[in-house]
Amino acid sequence: MSSAHEWLAREAALWWPAIADHLWQSALFVFILLIASYVLKQGPARARYSFWLLASAKLIVPTALFVLLLEQVGFNAAWLTSAAQRLQQ
Repeated sequence: MSSAHEWLAREAALWWPAIADHLWQSALFVFILLIASYVLKQGPARARYSFWLLASAKLIVPTALFVLLLEQVGFNAAWLTSAAQRLQQ
C-alpha cells in the first residue's frame, strides 16, 4: 500500500504545479477578455463573440488533450456518464 501512496505522491508533485499554472493563466486570460468585452460593449458583436470563442478554446483544448491522454493510458471514464444519467432519473 505504501508503494501506491508513494507513486501517487510523485505523480501529484509532477502534475499539480502544471494544473495550477494552467488554472491561473486561464483565469487571467478570461478576466482580460471579460474586460475587453465590457470595453467593446458598443462595438461589433463579432468581436465579443470572438473573444469568448478564444476563451472557450483556452479552457477546452487542454482538457480535451488530457482526456485523450487518459484514454491512451487506458482510463475509461464511461462510468462517470452512466452514473450521472442514473442520478438524473
